[in-house]
Order: sequence, then C-alpha cells, then structure tokens
Amino acid sequence: MLNPSDVYVEGGANNLYACWTDKVTKYDASSFYNFEQDNLPLHDLEERTTLLWEKFGHPTSAITGMSFIVSAEAESTCNPLYFNSLSSCIDALPEFINYPILVEVASFGGLGHLTISNKSFGPDGSLEIVNRLSAFGSPVTIGGSTSALDTARYDTAYTGYKLASSIGSDYIYNSILTASAQVPVAFNDVAYAKLLTKDPVTGADIPVASSTYPFSDERFVNPYVFVKHTGPLDSANGFFGNRMTAALSSTLSPFKLEPTANTASAIQFNPFDKTRTTEMNTYDVSTVDSLTQLEVKGGMARDEKGHVPFVYFNSLYSIKVHNCDGPIYIRNFNVDCEHAHDNGIEIQNSKVNLERCAVSRANRAGLYASNSEVDLLRGFVAYRNYKLDGTVREGIPFAEKRRNYKTQAYYGAGIYASQSTINFRSTYNRDIEQDSSASSQPYYSDWAAFVGSSGIPVPSMNALYCLSRNDIGIHSINSTITGGLGEEALAGDTANTNLLGTTTWYNASQLFCELNTEAGIKIKDSELDYRGRLITNGNYMGLESKNSDIVVDQLTCNFNQSTGLSLEDSKMIYNNGLWPGFYHNNAINPNSLHMSQVACVRNGQAIRSSNSEMGPLYTSSMPSVYQMVYVSGNFGVGETGYSESDDLKKTLLPAIEACNNSNLDLIHTHVDLTHLDTTTSFNPTYGAMLRASDNSTITCRGSKNYANVLLGPGSRISQIKQAAAFAGDNSKISFQGPTVIAQVGVDALAEKNSTIDFGPTRDQDNHLMVSAFELSGNPDNHTMVELHSTRACLVANEKSVIKMQDLGDYNIQYDASRDVSGRSGNYDYILPTTYLESVSNGWIQLYPNGNTNDSDVPNAVTLAATDSADRYKFRADSGSPDTLYRYLVARSTLAANASGVTTGGMSVRAVGDSLIDVQNVHFPCGWANSSSVAYDFNGASPLPGAFCSRLHIWNVADTSLLKASYVSVSGVHPVQAPYHGPSGTWGPLSGAPATTPDTSSLSILDYYGVNEQCPGDVNLGKSSIQNVGPFRLYFSVDPAANFLSAVGVDNNNAWKGIIPQLFAQGYSFSGDLIAEDNANYGASANYTSLLKRGTNNIYEASGYYYPSEMISNPDTILAVLDDSAANMFANAKHNSVDKSLLGKRVEIFYPMDTFGGDTSQTGLAGGTGLLSINNFDLKKDN
Repeated sequence: MLNPSDVYVEGGANNLYACWTDKVTKYDASSFYNFEQDNLPLHDLEERTTLLWEKFGHPTSAITGMSFIVSAEAESTCNPLYFNSLSSCIDALPEFINYPILVEVASFGGLGHLTISNKSFGPDGSLEIVNRLSAFGSPVTIGGSTSALDTARYDTAYTGYKLASSIGSDYIYNSILTASAQVPVAFNDVAYAKLLTKDPVTGADIPVASSTYPFSDERFVNPYVFVKHTGPLDSANGFFGNRMTAALSSTLSPFKLEPTANTASAIQFNPFDKTRTTEMNTYDVSTVDSLTQLEVKGGMARDEKGHVPFVYFNSLYSIKVHNCDGPIYIRNFNVDCEHAHDNGIEIQNSKVNLERCAVSRANRAGLYASNSEVDLLRGFVAYRNYKLDGTVREGIPFAEKRRNYKTQAYYGAGIYASQSTINFRSTYNRDIEQDSSASSQPYYSDWAAFVGSSGIPVPSMNALYCLSRNDIGIHSINSTITGGLGEEALAGDTANTNLLGTTTWYNASQLFCELNTEAGIKIKDSELDYRGRLITNGNYMGLESKNSDIVVDQLTCNFNQSTGLSLEDSKMIYNNGLWPGFYHNNAINPNSLHMSQVACVRNGQAIRSSNSEMGPLYTSSMPSVYQMVYVSGNFGVGETGYSESDDLKKTLLPAIEACNNSNLDLIHTHVDLTHLDTTTSFNPTYGAMLRASDNSTITCRGSKNYANVLLGPGSRISQIKQAAAFAGDNSKISFQGPTVIAQVGVDALAEKNSTIDFGPTRDQDNHLMVSAFELSGNPDNHTMVELHSTRACLVANEKSVIKMQDLGDYNIQYDASRDVSGRSGNYDYILPTTYLESVSNGWIQLYPNGNTNDSDVPNAVTLAATDSADRYKFRADSGSPDTLYRYLVARSTLAANASGVTTGGMSVRAVGDSLIDVQNVHFPCGWANSSSVAYDFNGASPLPGAFCSRLHIWNVADTSLLKASYVSVSGVHPVQAPYHGPSGTWGPLSGAPATTPDTSSLSILDYYGVNEQCPGDVNLGKSSIQNVGPFRLYFSVDPAANFLSAVGVDNNNAWKGIIPQLFAQGYSFSGDLIAEDNANYGASANYTSLLKRGTNNIYEASGYYYPSEMISNPDTILAVLDDSAANMFANAKHNSVDKSLLGKRVEIFYPMDTFGGDTSQTGLAGGTGLLSINNFDLKKDN
C-alpha cells in the first residue's frame, strides 16, 4: 500500500470554489424589487471574484494546502472535495500555485487526458497527483524460503520467451496478506488501498474498493501489468534475468481467488506478446547469431522469484505538462496511447517529477522532454513506442535490417530528450526515512523478519526502470541523462548513503534498455552520467554515443545484433562509483547479470570506438575495486556484422576495436572466443579479440585478482588465420599485469609503424602505477605473460615494434648465477630499488607450436572451467621457475612441463624492417633442451628426436633488428641455464672446400659448440658447450635455398626442409648441395646465383654454399645483444664470428662499467668524457 507518510505534498482541508457564473444577473425597471433579488448580481460577481482569486493562487490568504479526490462516481459541486474527472480537477486548479495541492485519483478504467499548462509556482507551491488504482511489488524473498512476496508464474502456452502470466505469492503466505499487511505485495495492495485523504464528515478512511471482499469488486477489470526480474540469478535459472512481460488492458479475470481465505493469491493476465501479430513478427528484435543462424534468446531465465511488478487498473491517453516551473509530482500513472497520439507523456519547458509511471504505444515517444527537467522516481516503464498505422509499422523489417542496415527517417523512443535533463533520481534515503516515520509499522526495517538470512532489502530493488521493445530505448539529443544509485556512496554523497549500514548488491539501481529495434540507448551531443547498473540487452545496438560524455558505474551490453557499445567522438569513464561488484573475487559467475564493470556477452561486436576515449576512474588498490572488462560469445561477421554468405560468415569482426585516434584503457580484459566453431576455417582476422588502428591505443591491465585473458577457439583450423591482438597504422596495444593469450594463430601482430608492448603497469606518462595496482607490496600484480599460439606468438611487420621491458629484475637472477654473480664493476642499467620492487616478479613465456596438422600439437590447451577462479586469474606462484606456468595447465615433469602447451616454432618474428626491443626480461622457459640443427615437429631421422628438434625461434627477417639486453632464463643468467645448441662441427667430416678461410675443409657447424675435431685449438675449437640458450635466431635466406638438396647422404628428401633452416641460423651444411627443379619451376634457370664453376670449368647449380651466399644481408647487423642476450640465443655468438665465410649479423656488447664495457672507460688514461658509441638509453649513464 502507499505509505501514509509517503507523500511529497501535504494537502489540506481547504476547498476550491471551482464555479464561474457565465452571466451576471441583471434587472430592468419592471423587475420586482426586494433585497434578495437585488443581491443576486452581487453574488454572481462574488463567485467570479472568488474564482479569479483562486486562479491567482489566493493571494494574501493563509491557506496551507488543499486535497482533492477524483472518482467517476463523485457528484459535481461548486465547492468540491471530489471531482468526477481528472480533467475537471486540473481545470479547477489555480494558475498560480503558492500552497501544496494533493490530488488522489481513484477512478477505474479510462481517465482521458491529463494536461497541465502555464502553471506558475510560488515558493510554497507544489502539486502532487497520485493514482491510487496502482500497485507495486518487491523482489524480496521471505525468510528462509524459496518463494518471494511477488512471484511470477509463467504462461505455459507460451514459454518460448518465458513470459509471465501472473504475479503473486504462495498461498501459504496469505495469512500475512491482509488489509494490515506490512509488506508490499502488488495484488494485495491494490485491493486494500486507502486514500490518504480522510472522509471530511466522519474522518474515516476512504477505501478504493467498495466491496466487503475487495477482490470481488467488479470494477477491477482490464489491468495493465509490467513485470520483470530484477534480482540475482543462479546458474540453474540463467544468469541474465528475463525480458519484461507486459499486459495491456488484459481481458483475463484479474484475481486468482482463494475462497477459503476470502482473499486472492495472484493477479493474472494475458501477456501482450503472447498473441503475435504480423507487425511483431516482422519488426520486433530477433537477434540472430551470424555464425550459426540461430536466434539468440537472451534474457530467458525462468526464476519465479525476484520480480518487480507494476500494476494499474486505469489508464490515461496522454499526459502533457507545458510551461510549468513546478514542483509537480505525477505518480503511479499508466499511459496507453494505443498508437493514436505522438507522445505519451509530453514535457515542454517544465520541471516535473514522474514516479512509477508507465507509457506504451505512443507513435513518437513514450516520454518526450523538450527544454525541461524531468525526474524519474522509483521506476519508469516505456513499452512498444513506435509509429504504427493499423498493422503497418514505420521502419525496416528486422530480418532486412540484419542483412542491410539503413537508418530510418523516423524513430519511436521510450524516452526522447532534447535540450533536457532526465534524472533517474534515487529516492533511497527518503524511502527509508519516510517509512520509518510512518504511523503504521514500517516495512523496510521489518522486512528482515521475512527476509531472514538473505539480508535486508533496500528500496533500489523495488524500482523497475525498463525501456522495452521501442525503436530506441533512450534517445538523447543535446541533453543530460543522469541519476541512479551506486553500490557504495561516493565521498560526500550524503543523498545516496545507505542508511541501513549495509553494502550489498541490493543497493545499486538498475536501468534496463531491452529489445529495442535500433538501440537501447542512443545519445548525441549529450551527457550520460548514471550510477548503478546500466543494462542494454537484446537490441540491434546496445549503447550508441556520438560526440558525448559517458560516466557509468557498471555497463552490461548483451545479445545485441550489432555492437554492444559504440563510441564515436565520445569519452567514457567506467566504475565511477569505485565499487568492486557483487561477485568480486568470486569469478565463478562471469555470466551473471552483475558480473563486471563492463560486460558484453553474445553481441555481433562487443566494443567499437572511433576517435573516442574509454577508461576507468583511477584510485589506489585498483585490483580490489575492479572486476573485468568481460567479453564473450561475439558472432559478428563481414563488414556489417551479419551475412548469410558462407564465405563472409568466415570473416570475424574484432571483439574490441579502437580506430581513428581512439584510446581504450581496459582493466582486467577478458575476451573469450572459445565458442567459435572448431570445424570452420575462418578468413584472416586482424585482431579477432583486440584491434587498434589509425593512430589508436589499447591498454590492457591485469592483476592478481583478474588477469588479462584472451582465449580463442580450440582447433588449429579455426585459429590459424586469427591474430588475437592487432595494432595497425601507427597504433599501439599494451599488455600490463598478468596476461595470457591462448588458442590463436598469432597472439599479437603489429603492422605499419605500430607497437605491441609488454611491460609493467604504467600510466600514459610512463610512470609506474605503484599505488593504483599495489605493485610494491604484491609481486603477483607484476606483469607475467603466457602466449600460446599455433603459428607465431608475436609478429612485427612493416616497420613495427615488439617491445618487452622490465618483466623481472635481472639483479635477482644474476645474483643466483654462479658464473656471473662475482663480476666486478657495475651494470649500466641501474633502476631505483622502489622501481625494481614493482617489476621483480615479471616474466614472459612464449608457447609457439608447429605449423602442422599433427594431432599431437596442443592447439587446444587445457583451460580451467568457467566456474573456476583459475579461468580468470593466474594460480599461486610457488617460486620455482619450473612451476611458473600459472594459467595454462601444463604437465608435471620438467622435461615435458612446458611441452604440454608448446611444441616449439616461431616465438617472435620481425618482418619488413621492424624492431624487437627486449630489456630486463625474464624467460622462465621450462621446455626440453632443443639442440638439433633445425626445427622438425617429429624429429625423425636424420634429426635426433622430437624434443631435441622442436626449436624455439626468433625470426629477424630482411632488414629488421633485434635489440636485447639484461635478459634472464629459468631464474638465472642465461649462461647458467640448461639450454644449448648443436655441436661445433658435423662430426669428423671435411666437406667444405679447402680454400675456406680460417677452417679449411672442416665441416664447421657452430663456432661455440663442442668441437671435438680440434680440441686443442683454444681460439677456434671449444672443448665445452658455449653456444647456450633456449632460443634460436633465424635470419632471412635467399629463396633459392628452398631448391637445394644434399649430395651423397641418406634420406635426402628429409634434408630438403632442413637446409634452408641451416642457412637461416648462419650455419653451413656439411658438404655439397645441388639444386633440384620441381615439376613447374626450374631452379638453375631462375636462380643464376646458384651456379658455381665446377672442376670441369662448367657452371652448374651444385657445390658448396656458404651462409654468406644464402643469407640476405649477410654482413648487416640485425641483432644487437648484450652478453646475457648473446647467451639466450644458442646461435647468436656464432653469427658474430664473421669467419669461414659465415657473414656477421650479430653484434655483442658487454654492459658494464669495467674495461671492455659499453658505457665506461674506468681506469683508462685516455678517452675520458666519452661513453657508449653504439647505444643510447636515457635511463642509462652512457
């Protein structure tokens, strides 16, 4: 029932005269004279004067307020308390109002139009109009049970979309549902409602229903009902709530009677959407997965508790408020235009409060606001507002819209705002305060007796804000959309403080924009500043913003046909309230309605930003107050996001896209594409999960609570042409904090002067965010990276950069290395202790795989289940490098540990004059030592076996460059790690020409491998392994090398794929090679470079080929390495020799301030004042 104290305006006992005498009585000379007749003209003038005085607001009077009742059964008088129509009551009101006026409407059925125009208000003036034939419920669950006070029952004949057909409580609770019930139950409230105004004669209550048993009052017919789930759901009932059910003038007998108790247990009704019309079937939203062509029926939960109903037993055709400065309160009204009026509620040049109003079937807008301020209190429903002429709806059939999107000339909107402010104002504190001061027993505080262990409910959960099945839910032009209530109050926000002293998910208000054919929210040149949960589900587009500013606590965009969140020339801040969310640190419910600050599930495209910014509100301890930017289930294909073409269905849209100078700052980025069909060979996708293009930036920041997680489909055929993250055209993608990318062809790709960056958590000015991400005190927040691919982990192309910096602290690893811990002098890369403490636990793992269809390739890694916390964060670190595989599930033994997720292959590639820049990075590795001469997945003869031949390759192609220094491997300086390359020679062979400089005919392989042929030669032959390192460098080779085969060896065919790899590593083959033609191409005819003069003085395509002949740019430095990096690549030092016609591609420097060091001339007499000639780094003293 309406709480007796729940009024904004306190009326009074004074009455209006409300009569106007059209003609003043006049008498002529023949009239009989007496004083009574003589006074008649005076009475007429007095009536006119009184009415005029009333219209001017009773100036100089001491009137404290007035109250009126509108009832169709009232008798009309000149001095009324009752009016028989709402329009007559409004017509009687003063033009200038300077005292409070309360109007209660108790008429059933049609109320006509409510029009308030040109009313002025004095400092003491206010107008409240409240509909008493309405009722509202609560989602609260009664103590210890599974039944709610307002429990939705579902229409068994139409369960395909889970439409409700009744709302009520279980019969067992009817004992408390009486006229004195202290809990809000919709069907009970409307029957037992009593007016706030008392009978002027007896002082008794005035009931709305006249029957002894009010449920039997025959005037209760044709209810309007709007009901939607607003509470949390468990996995058994679906995480996403349900779509709103509406009944418009339902013809079903409204009350489900319980005769033994002389009461009812429910309001029952016909769902309006149950009877499908041609117009509905043609134009209604029907989101279709572009990949499967199956409908996405979002919001299909059938949880029978946790609903909020709005119920009305009357309706208006329209509400108009023009040129009124208020305050005006219009409460609990239902407007049904029946597509006969443009606007359901029209506010122009006015200030109005609308409370729990519902509007449906307007042609232009449910709520139209122009140059006005409108507060929406305790809920607002707008349903099916669009232009309809008979059965013809203006617009585009939705199936056609999916195929070929076009804008419409005309849109209907749930709310249309032009140069206005729409405030979804929270009444949180007022609801509790007013309830507590009520003369009857207050129910908010006493609900605890019914709620039990589920906690004290708060008013926010009783408010139903839902814009459903319009063209556009909220359409804002040059306006402000604001209001709402957050999970926790902001500092100084006393109006939204939780008076009950609790902080639970119940606190936040929720605004639903669902099933709208164009957009849930569409704003232009506007501000959207909403606290609480903003939910746009099942629309064509979720939230579309142009040249606008958005500030939200939590945004959910699910099941939208096109884009969930579209930003153009806009700026967005999320988690403005800095509350962690209901499921924080309990990520087993990622698909919950309340799961993350930004959540986009099953959209064509999740987020698209053009010339826009999106980022969080920063504070200290970010990992503790932020959940995820969560994206899963994208299905957009082709350029438009939808296609029925089998080929275009294979071209995926990026899940998150930033273009045209955009900047996205994403906290705890989680993109899950594991739903993709594992039998489909998708077309190339540049950034299936993240795409930054045209001078844009995306920064992903993970933490110990939620890592950055990017997961692709679980098969090679579906992954191979997918780059998870793509930066193109002068763009940048940065990964900071714990990060994993898995089940994709390429983890990250940069092209056209772009950058992929892995580093510690830093701001845009490159300063460490020590406080914000708790870097100093919690090493699990440091940047730890796992990259799993079936093609290449990292690729830089066309003058682009792969950068890895400060992923660990080299000092810790070097101090643990016996061969380097005792070095004299100082390293030249010296960072402050506080800085190193903020990066020391960082590392990066590269898990490439062989580019083969072999079933043993771990294209699909073992992922934790979606209901496990390990799906969303790294597991605890035991501190041993052997167990650092903290997200991807790996095998238990060291030899096979990392091999459970990698079979070697292309770890990093730099192509097209690109750069790989590595500094102070720890590579834990953990795979078996691969010392073979070349990569081969199977390692069959002539190679020594799979583990030995599964090399981990860094490919520095053409004129690209690798710069690496201060690296660590497996927790130590690389020279100490258990990895090395092949032997120094090809055994006891002498297959090289005797004229070979330096080594004559010796079949040299690696200058720093064990050379058993000349162990006494300390200058050239090595008696111990010195070609150490877990990785190999591969440089570009002459394509002619692909036509070479070995001469006089067993298994010649197997060598054909190995020979080009030898040259790429700077290695020589053991003997002569010969060029072979294929069926369509002649090697010797097309590659004159292969021709050599033989012993018969004839040029033939055979002979001994040196690496310097086969490597592109053989004498160009392509890798600049310090001594640690030179020991991270097993063939690096060999490529620095420049002997035996090998060429020189690697330059090695010593990064210390002692003699021979790159940065100092300590102790030397000459050269003072000049340090490094080759390197520059502002962080160094060089």
